[in-house]
Amino acid sequence: MKSGKLKAIVLVLSFVFAALPLVVAHGAGGRIEGKVTDPKGAVVSGATVTVTDPVSKQTFNAVTDDQGRYKIEGLKAGAYTVTISAKGFANVRREDVTVAEGAVATFDAALEIAPVETAVNIISGPKANSDRAYQQLRLIGKNAPDLGGPFATVTNLVLTRDAAVFTLRSGFYRRWRADPGSANADRKTQPRNLC
Repeated sequence: MKSGKLKAIVLVLSFVFAALPLVVAHGAGGRIEGKVTDPKGAVVSGATVTVTDPVSKQTFNAVTDDQGRYKIEGLKAGAYTVTISAKGFANVRREDVTVAEGAVATFDAALEIAPVETAVNIISGPKANSDRAYQQLRLIGKNAPDLGGPFATVTNLVLTRDAAVFTLRSGFYRRWRADPGSANADRKTQPRNLC
């Protein structure tokens, strides 16, 4: 009985000693942690945090949680570059974040709103409105005599504004300007129904 217990204890202790380097390696080093906010101080969840060792070029990544917090553990002692990015915000980059063995380096970041930039490409070609009647009216309207003169003919015009509807079945309107010295000089134009 005693030898069975002794074998079990030796077996358990050998497993503990075999696993000890893995536990020590995982707990070794320091960490970088912090909180990410927007310009008004509200937390930014889902931001990507990248920590880069400038010597080995090794990167460590994390994503902020619902409270805007992140934590990257198991970093060797040294200086790191921290880059934080989130959709709609400008990236934040800080170099020389120093991590000591077994210590915590804190880097809180307030992200700025990213500037909105866009490019508009204008391609010449046919007009967007390719309706035949519309295009014919545009061609007719380009001739100065068609639109010139003091008279214009209007047929079946309906104007709707708020609750009122104005209908003109057919007729002529005359537009005129007052002479500067006349009694009507303060009025710029006066429509008149000539029908």
